Amino acid sequence: MLYEIYQYQKIIDSLEERINKSKFKKAYLIEVLGISKATFYNKIRNKSFSTTELIQLGKLLAPEEAQALEIKTALQRSEADFEAGNVQDHTTVMRDAYRKLRQ
Repeated sequence: MLYEIYQYQKIIDSLEERINKSKFKKAYLIEVLGISKATFYNKIRNKSFSTTELIQLGKLLAPEEAQALEIKTALQRSEADFEAGNVQDHTTVMRDAYRKLRQ
């Protein structure tokens, strides 16, 4: 747990630099977060972004990492489904897909 806390602190400490080096204008980030300009700059200065805001920023500032995490999560769900027996054979999947397309 302590390791994660230190990692979180490193992320918070480097956030302003990451934002400044990103291809995004601050006005766009403010719009995506849905906060005022003053609130945005206060959050940067005070290092007080919420977890939800950090996730939004992380998806924008590190899209490859976000995509890799989504793939990893999907694979974990797939493995859990397989282990639980929640599987269908190819023929059934194709038949169901074809029916949905015809609707």
